[in-house]
Amino acid sequence: MKNKKWKYVLLCLALWFVVIGLKIYDIYRVKGLDEAISFEKRDMIYMGFTKDRRLVKDNQFYEWTTKDPDTAADLMDFLSQYKVKKEPEGGFINHLNEGEYFELNISNRKGKAIIVHFLENDVHVFVGHYYKVLNGPIDMDWIKEFSDKHKEEGFLSD
Repeated sequence: MKNKKWKYVLLCLALWFVVIGLKIYDIYRVKGLDEAISFEKRDMIYMGFTKDRRLVKDNQFYEWTTKDPDTAADLMDFLSQYKVKKEPEGGFINHLNEGEYFELNISNRKGKAIIVHFLENDVHVFVGHYYKVLNGPIDMDWIKEFSDKHKEEGFLSD
């Protein structure tokens, strides 16, 4: 009887180690940037986008916003080409003042906003998920064209 008890304890411990190991593997594996962001088109309420902080007016949070989920989906389709791997916070922080930057905020029906800050080779998905872009840099010319296009289409914040 005592021997059976130890077998159950060891089995539970082994199962626990397997579950924890799989969770750690999932966190640190190479994944698509779109997967790291976890965007669901059907849940989107609005997206705020900023490419140039200097263009954000005092009473606003973003350069422009949209309620069109297709606009956000287009951005996610573009970002899906980039592969990322989790990195320590220091990688992102060390590069904050280098190169170009953009940010997005997606409000969704799940209640948890998706807030992401992008550098050319680093990404911060709030809160505390830092990623290194492995096949970067992110094409900031495409991002600028994307932003300019949607500003011109009238998706500006008032």
